[in-house]
Amino acid sequence: MSRVLPLRKKPLKDVPKSTHSRRGYGLADLEQWRARAQAVQYVHDIVKTRRLPENIPDSLVEMQNHFHTVKSMFWHIYVGDSCDWYSISHFLGHPSAQLCLRLTRDLDALKGAVRSGKLQLMNDVIDQFEHKFGDEMLDNFLHMTLRHEHPMREKGWAYILWSSSARDVLHIGATAGQIEDVIRRLNEETPGNHPYGILSAWLVGDPVVADEDINETLEECRVDDGFFRIAFPVARDRVGALLSARQNLALSPWHGCQGTNKKLSDESMKLTR
Repeated sequence: MSRVLPLRKKPLKDVPKSTHSRRGYGLADLEQWRARAQAVQYVHDIVKTRRLPENIPDSLVEMQNHFHTVKSMFWHIYVGDSCDWYSISHFLGHPSAQLCLRLTRDLDALKGAVRSGKLQLMNDVIDQFEHKFGDEMLDNFLHMTLRHEHPMREKGWAYILWSSSARDVLHIGATAGQIEDVIRRLNEETPGNHPYGILSAWLVGDPVVADEDINETLEECRVDDGFFRIAFPVARDRVGALLSARQNLALSPWHGCQGTNKKLSDESMKLTR
């Protein structure tokens, strides 16, 4: 049986110690997506058909590897310890960290039900997985990776960006566009630096107000326009609290009514990370 690497148990608490000279932290290496798409398709088929795979004893390792791959994607969003955590989140439709944690537990339970061949237990777990929009997230992933579609658009983002060339300085702000566009601009303006990546991101309802609030709140830490010398966990906590206090956190597509009658109300789920 192939060895499955353990997953980090706690969310990232500081900027990464590693150097990211080729691609910004949090952004995808597209070479990994084929294996991930295969794993998502495998789990997706079980969820949609509600049928046990054939010949589980002979394909046990393959089944467990597929489930581990899908679980690890949700886990990396929760922990934020993956070099491509944001791209994974983007392809899954930006589920919150806490929702991802809950889905990893469902995936473990679903793997156990499939392995044991207990059809009723499997269907009960799938009900819980679908209640948390897990099936729609897998749909979203397949739409984006296999069909090159983008099923949903976001209103705006608040973000914390970082380059391993300047470990103690963060770029913090908000945009009505995509964060990748901000990163592209920063990389063009600082060609000698390592590329910028994403440490944290929040969906927001009004990015203009969010940007003004962030700059006002972090004024004493400013070193340049949009750049602040502040510890990452402190910045993350202050920005998250600010957006929450101003009621400027937007629900991701998987929290509340988005063309479905399913509803979740946990306020902590509003943050991407």
